[in-house]
Amino acid sequence: MNPPSEELAIRITREVDWDERIEGALFDPGPGEMVERLFRLEDVYNLLSGLPNFQMDFHELKNWIHGIIGDEELADLIDEVLSRSRDPRQETVLLLGERLQQCAQVLCEK
Repeated sequence: MNPPSEELAIRITREVDWDERIEGALFDPGPGEMVERLFRLEDVYNLLSGLPNFQMDFHELKNWIHGIIGDEELADLIDEVLSRSRDPRQETVLLLGERLQQCAQVLCEK
């Protein structure tokens, strides 16, 4: 994956507005499903990588990354994962982590 420009890194790491949020769900045998509203790509990454009972629609995530976050390259890579994998979680988490590391590096260099 190509490193993002400084402008794109800022967009990727920003907090989006309420009407631009994405939702996922935590499934718990006790209280059941709890909706999580997410405003940053890093929050999505943290929940997907850290909580196996956190679920979300990966097609919706791809569209959110493309349309709201503005990262076409990452969205396209996730789309490739979705086209070949029945369980895209692990590969998607790796892609998100790589992109967030790239952003941190780009923003530290500014």
